[in-house]
Formats: sequence, structure tokens, C-alpha cells
Amino acid sequence: DFDAETILKGRDAVLNRLKELNEAGNSISAKEDNQKTILEVAKEMYARGYSFLPPKLGDSDATKFRIKDGKVLLPFVAIAGCGESAAKGLVREYDIRPYLTIEEAQKRGGLNKSVVEVLKQYGVFEGMTETDQITMF
Repeated sequence: DFDAETILKGRDAVLNRLKELNEAGNSISAKEDNQKTILEVAKEMYARGYSFLPPKLGDSDATKFRIKDGKVLLPFVAIAGCGESAAKGLVREYDIRPYLTIEEAQKRGGLNKSVVEVLKQYGVFEGMTETDQITMF
């Protein structure tokens, strides 16, 4: 129930989302209630000077938060739509040999298209080509 999208947008986004959830009162879902707790922690972390980084190939763990350059680096499972098995496969295969293309990451990491798309949105594959196929025309 980690809301990476909101948390990565910064302190104001976290405060706004908390306000929305608090105004909704008892009509929020169990998932939103869990998100509320996590957002409260993120709010406190921002107040204490912490900041967050999106997951990055070669740096992020599949399931554990890390510190990079004094910031909290998200694990791949923190991204909605990237489950634990996909995250572990992605990291395991990258540790064996870094990916050259997004297509290679998808095949070797055992990722489905929806996971690849959500990881693209967070810049995980930034700078990588889609495929190693050469275009003739």
C-alpha cells in the first residue's frame, strides 16, 4: 500500500493526499487507511529532512529500502504494479549481467508488459533502448 507516486512528488503532495484521506473520513477503503499510515511516516520523514529517490537498476534492492546520497532509495516493490517475484527477478538477473535493452530486462527478469510499463513511468529503464533489433528503414 506504499504510495510511491505521491511520496516521490514531495512533501506538499504527501500533505495534500493526507488531507484528502482525512476529509473522506470513514468512507476510505482499508487500502487507503493503510496508505494514510505510510503517508504519515513519509510526512514525518520529510519534516526531518529526508527525501526519496525512485528505484534505479543497479542500485535498488527488490524489497528493501536503501540509502543513496543521503536519500531514501525505493525498492522495486514500492512501485504499484511491481510485485515481489517480478522485483526479485529483475534484480537477480541484473546482478548476474546488466541489461542492455528493455526487451532483455523483460525476458530475463520474467516481467510482463504491464510491469515494464509501470517501471518505465518511474524512469527505471531511462537511457535503454527498447530492443537490440536494428531498424533498416
